[in-house]
Amino acid sequence: MATPVLHRVVLDGADPAAELGVTAALLAEAADPAAPPTLLIARLTGDARAVGRFQPPPGGTDVRRHTGGHACAYGAGAVSVAVVVPDLMVFAGVPFLDKLVNRAVRGTVRGLATLGLKAAYGGRDFVSADGRRVGLVSMAAEPGGGCLFQAVLGLTVAARDGGEWTPLAALAPDLDFKALADALTRGHQKATGRVVVDRPAPAAVPAAPEPPDATLAWGAPVAVPIGTLSAGLRLDGHGCVEDLGLMGDFMADGGLVPALAEFLRGKVPDIATVTRAVEEVLADPARHAVPGVPDPTAIVNAVVAAAGGEMSHVVRV
Repeated sequence: MATPVLHRVVLDGADPAAELGVTAALLAEAADPAAPPTLLIARLTGDARAVGRFQPPPGGTDVRRHTGGHACAYGAGAVSVAVVVPDLMVFAGVPFLDKLVNRAVRGTVRGLATLGLKAAYGGRDFVSADGRRVGLVSMAAEPGGGCLFQAVLGLTVAARDGGEWTPLAALAPDLDFKALADALTRGHQKATGRVVVDRPAPAAVPAAPEPPDATLAWGAPVAVPIGTLSAGLRLDGHGCVEDLGLMGDFMADGGLVPALAEFLRGKVPDIATVTRAVEEVLADPARHAVPGVPDPTAIVNAVVAAAGGEMSHVVRV
């Protein structure tokens, strides 16, 4: 029996657009169920920050990640660690999207531990080392196939603003990119039981996840454990949904918002209908999940809040 393989791509100096383009190419490859999993470790350059997939449009030199969650450092001093798989079973062991981060993060945690750091993941959206937050974690899953786990580690800069976030170099002063990449490779090899084989980076493809539609009528944000979530609606003259969007700091698969919009299209977004839509879309955890939002009522509340603001513009007949 052949030993299972984990392909590795290392980019020692990549601007954010190039790294995102290589990740997009790997996701496209992963649409083939026979594609091997790939570990991408990239030392980022430039001065960009990256917003999460579902956050408002970036400005200035900022870019948009494939994964959801908060904005983070995405330039010089930051390292992106991505694991791209064609099938959840490769790392999750169970076909549930909400388990992807919990299982795939283990390679990063083990890698940091090989550096002598007390690394941990507590189930939210960050990894810690020696009690300090050192990396933002998130996920993505595309409707056409391919799943992505990502950790953005702060090597010489903090991954995010805030006193609880610390660069890894502050905890391990002699740490450089090569040593970190080697440690992460060992960690993923231990976590997966796979033999790591280097491969060249695929040709980058345009990578621009669609931002939330600014033309929708957006409701007030609803608090969720890892930030906020808000919904936007476009209603026709009879109060029925024409389009729907979600925006915020949450993680989700790429098919979630289109599935909710499709279910609600042509219906009045009252609380019963919205509740049924959310329940039915999330009923298949192998296809749709919102990690970090354990109570789907938050999504219902956000959509109903948007409907309340939009309904005032509806012409009743």
